[in-house]
Amino acid sequence: MIRQDYLLRLIEQLGVFFRRALANESSTSSEALASQLDQLTDEVIGLPGELILSLPVEELVSLFELSDRMVNEKCFLAGEINRIRAQLETQPVEQAIHKDRAIFFFSMVLPHLSGELKDQTNNKLDALNSD
Repeated sequence: MIRQDYLLRLIEQLGVFFRRALANESSTSSEALASQLDQLTDEVIGLPGELILSLPVEELVSLFELSDRMVNEKCFLAGEINRIRAQLETQPVEQAIHKDRAIFFFSMVLPHLSGELKDQTNNKLDALNSD
């Protein structure tokens, strides 16, 4: 079973990061934001953000499985990172790629979720599928 409290805290951290990116704070360059994302994903998932966003999903899941810990949590966070990246993306092709990746990861972990987190994930999947 996924550790829901842990995931909710991590989602909150990601939300703060991406709100800053969306606000495009004048004191934070895009290079600094990319560096902060890499640091955050490296700390939480153990891989740089660029790999989370670009590595084929099956290979990414294999890397998570090799780490032998918190595979479902890492997959959930990979889905969240790709979902938010799709929202930030201006190019339709790139946006579609990140949406598909988010759908893959959320669908993979949905059977392991319960309660509010499962409801929120279903809502995210509905929104991703409706666009």
